[in-house]
Amino acid sequence: MNVSMQRGIQRLARLWTILLVGVVASLLCGLAMRWLVPLSPWVETPTVQLRDPLPQSRTVPPRSSITLAFSTPMNPFTVIRALRIDPPLAATYQWSDDMRVLQIVPAQPLQPATVYRIHVATNAQSRWWRPLSQPLDVTFVTAAQPTIRTALAPRRLDAPIALIFSQPMVAEDAIGQLVSLAQIRLSPPWPLNGEWLDPQTLLLQPMMAFTAATTYTLTIDATLRDARGIELGQPFRWQFSTPWPQLIDQTPPPEARWVNPQQPLVLVFDAPIDTRLLSSVLDITPPISGDMTGVMDDGRYVVSFTPYTGWVPGQTYQVRLRTGETGAALSSWRFYVEPEPALIASFPGQGQSLLPDQEIRLIFSTPMDETELRAGLRFDPPVNDVHLTVDDNRVSLRPVVQAATTYTITIAAGTRDRSGVPLQNDISLTIRTASSPPTLRVVGDLLQRFPANATPAITIERMNLNALNAQLYQLDATTLIRAISLRSDEWPGFIPERYGQPLVRAWREILNDPPDELVRSVFSLTSNSEGALLPPGAYYLRLTADNGLRVDQLLLVSAIRLTVVPNGDELLLWVTSNGNGKPLADIPLTIYLDEALISRGTSNEQGVWRVPLAGLGTLVGSIANRTIIAIAEGEGIALARTVLARSTGSETLALLAPDRLSYRPGGIVRISGIVRERQPDGRVTLPTINSCRLKLEGPKLAGEPTAVTCTINDTGQLDGSLRLDARTAPGTYTVQVSIGETTYAVPIQVFVPTTTTTIRVTPTLTNSLAIDVVRAGLPVAGVAVSWTLRLETLSTPELDGTSGDVLGSAAETLASAITDQSGRVQITLPAAEALIRPLRYRLELTAQLPDGEQLPYSAEGIIAPRSPRLTIEAPGVIERDERARVTISLQQVDGPPIPNSLVELEVRRTSNDPPLLVRRVRTNAGGTANTELVPLAPGRYEVTVRSGLSVSRRQLWVAGSGIATAEPMLVTDRTAYTVGETARLLISGPTGGGTLLLIAGQGDTARTILTTLQPGTIIPFPITNDLPPTTLITALIDDGTRLWVHTAVLQIDPPASPLLSLPQTEVVPGTTITLTVTAPMSTFLTTLTPIHAPAINLDPWNQPLVARRTTERSTRHCCTLNRAINRRSASNLAPPTTTIRALAPRRDCHRRLWNCYSDRHTP
Repeated sequence: MNVSMQRGIQRLARLWTILLVGVVASLLCGLAMRWLVPLSPWVETPTVQLRDPLPQSRTVPPRSSITLAFSTPMNPFTVIRALRIDPPLAATYQWSDDMRVLQIVPAQPLQPATVYRIHVATNAQSRWWRPLSQPLDVTFVTAAQPTIRTALAPRRLDAPIALIFSQPMVAEDAIGQLVSLAQIRLSPPWPLNGEWLDPQTLLLQPMMAFTAATTYTLTIDATLRDARGIELGQPFRWQFSTPWPQLIDQTPPPEARWVNPQQPLVLVFDAPIDTRLLSSVLDITPPISGDMTGVMDDGRYVVSFTPYTGWVPGQTYQVRLRTGETGAALSSWRFYVEPEPALIASFPGQGQSLLPDQEIRLIFSTPMDETELRAGLRFDPPVNDVHLTVDDNRVSLRPVVQAATTYTITIAAGTRDRSGVPLQNDISLTIRTASSPPTLRVVGDLLQRFPANATPAITIERMNLNALNAQLYQLDATTLIRAISLRSDEWPGFIPERYGQPLVRAWREILNDPPDELVRSVFSLTSNSEGALLPPGAYYLRLTADNGLRVDQLLLVSAIRLTVVPNGDELLLWVTSNGNGKPLADIPLTIYLDEALISRGTSNEQGVWRVPLAGLGTLVGSIANRTIIAIAEGEGIALARTVLARSTGSETLALLAPDRLSYRPGGIVRISGIVRERQPDGRVTLPTINSCRLKLEGPKLAGEPTAVTCTINDTGQLDGSLRLDARTAPGTYTVQVSIGETTYAVPIQVFVPTTTTTIRVTPTLTNSLAIDVVRAGLPVAGVAVSWTLRLETLSTPELDGTSGDVLGSAAETLASAITDQSGRVQITLPAAEALIRPLRYRLELTAQLPDGEQLPYSAEGIIAPRSPRLTIEAPGVIERDERARVTISLQQVDGPPIPNSLVELEVRRTSNDPPLLVRRVRTNAGGTANTELVPLAPGRYEVTVRSGLSVSRRQLWVAGSGIATAEPMLVTDRTAYTVGETARLLISGPTGGGTLLLIAGQGDTARTILTTLQPGTIIPFPITNDLPPTTLITALIDDGTRLWVHTAVLQIDPPASPLLSLPQTEVVPGTTITLTVTAPMSTFLTTLTPIHAPAINLDPWNQPLVARRTTERSTRHCCTLNRAINRRSASNLAPPTTTIRALAPRRDCHRRLWNCYSDRHTP
């Protein structure tokens, strides 16, 4: 056992020895190879070179890595040990798989503009321990990083930021192109557009204006590269501040008085501003807390400061707006808050007397509201009428009071002032009226006429008189003319004895009237105390009282009547009997002009004397606007007066309209229109004047108005414009258009947009009115709006024979509502499709704001029916046995005919009588129907046709006896005729007949027809070619007791009315609208007005001014458009057509009414 173990151990020892010897031999062989292999010729000697960047490079990017390339695989440990970089840098080493390429990746970017030295010593060995053949020692220079040399802040809020770099940042082809740079940011965030002005200059344009007085921080990331691809290397941060905005308006304005305690302080800037910053620089003294909001409105930034509890009544506030940096004052002003309402003075005072014709003046501490005062004012005892006027805090009362009476005037507590603040207590004032002063007057005109063989009697009114003294004189014609020309202040100097006029009678009447009571009595005039009649003649009566009161009266006692009718270029005098109306021949007639005798003559067998005006004018010059007095001397004296409105030449006619009805100060007013001249015979011709003048007139003009020239072309089209002064105050003005000696007044409205609370009323297409409440450009929700809507039905020519008259009683509704979040309330109106006649609405509303402010507003308009149009064509006058032919037309409101529709015709005596005749007919394809009536008895009838909701009426007169009316009427069978036809004229009265003088035409070509009038007889009147296109028929009717003058106009061969058509009725703002007008005339005027505006009627504007009295018209329309169009007819066979293009106006007008006027004023 031991021997075997020993042998095993020996074998193991031998084996261990053999292994040990092999290991030692292997180590010795390896050492031999380590030292011998590098010396062998087949092992390559390694070399090294700098591959990236290249040696001696001058613009190496700082974020570059360094790459070394070896010729053979290398021993990395020896290479790292042999590598030196100066200046040193921390880096990671990355070898290629074949160990030939070493990439040195710096942990931080290389230092810019720095020389780096790369040294690799020869102790760097290859994989087979062969050292480098020679060391590597190279250098390179890093490039300079781009920097921002200059940053320029914007000088305006909409100006760009400018950045200037030290290096070119983009290529040349990028200049002028918009770029979006993610590496550039602005805090607070703001949208910017970048644009390279040149390779080194970047403009950053804000997409919307910067917020004023705000500090912005501009940050540019370090990764922004220049044109070489080199980054900034480090982020750039820069701060700048925008300028303060300019304060362009403020409410209340400086030194404002009577400021509403609930009115917000409104500041209007030219640019937005942070309200938190604004609140820190807005100083209000004494201090007050409130809420501040801001909103953009029409390019302006409106800031509203609303005190939580309102301004303190009676307090003066100083407002100072300063800058945030220096504290310098941008603006400073003060305003005065009105105190609580109270009566501070009255005239007369408490318990004092009120003299006759003296007004009661009340002075309050604040401006008062007139509507509230009327509601809260009481008189005890009550008075019938009070004329109340309010001028800020001054109130004037002119009540109709009884003399010698004590009155107590009370204004109830709760009556609000103009700011809506109520009175805390009742105001009571006791006054006593003084006794009435003595009064004396004669009821009626200065000159009173009485028939012969009757006792003249005048009516006098008097008070507090004891007796009357009367003197009666007889006057001759010359003295009568002198007396009738006296002014009121010249009567005391009129003494009939100076003119040799005899005293007929003088007497005294004792009166026994109650004190302070107006007494009216009849005062009879006789030639003596026995009551003898006064002989025919002219008389002068003087009544005097013991206290010096005096009344002068002229009397005419005559058996003749004189009528003066201006007729074109002549004056027609007609003398008739005062008893039976028959004409009187061979009566001496005299014409005076301002007391000067200018012509004498006698009446002919018709009682007529026709005097050419041209002959009168040659004696005294111009007779326009002067009083003509005519005297007839027969059985007594008859006198007639008339004022000639124009000279003997042609009359200027104009149809004018402005391009809009409201303008802002500094705006341009354009006037367009058509001008014609009416000749003395009534014919209308083109004007001979080619220029005119425009001048603005009004009570609030800034400076002296200057007239400007306008033009009239050869077709009579007038065009002119004038610029309003920028200081023109809001209000109503007139543009006076002077054409030759004639002046017209066209009204316009000047308004200034307000930043305070406003109310807008806009008609909508849904048959309603939109009520919008806006404050500082923002809608106000929660406003209590209460209103009264009054609806009036208006007459139409088709149904009633007149246009625009109110029919029946008005309907009134009272309601209230609260504005929604959009600040709007809707008021429903009757549907236009269900109307037969137009409706005029009058809206009176009051808006009560949540802060207590109260705003009144009124508006009115006309709702035109949208039901089908039904018209009747029938003669107005027929003979007794004649069958009237009636033509009925039924059309849509926009013009297309309605075929195959049932129409019902009724004939009545009056509207309330049962029908005498009923017919039912259907319209044909053209929308018309024809029928004949049965013969009717003499009289007046009403023809009515109906179709659905549409109704039309027309009067029909059947000639014959028995139709006489107490008040005569002149009726024509038609209004338009052609040459060769015969017009039928019917005169319906008077009941007892009389004398008729019929004047056809004007001037020396006028025809006169004298006949005995039998009511109900047709007078045929031939239409000849010598009559003017518009022939005036004047009928003078004298029954011996009264004289009536009636006129009618006959249109001879009138042109057709212009037709206006639209391709569409709903458009968006800015759309071009094409209007097609078909008309037979060469010039017409087209106007545009808002829906619910009154029917276009330019006549009130186009009346010549007389004695400086201007005819004005309300201009509540939101806008108008007019255009005078001139074009020639290309053919005489068909009416020419003209196309007009116009831009659709602003949105709030919604719906428009287009109207077209020709030079004949035919709509």
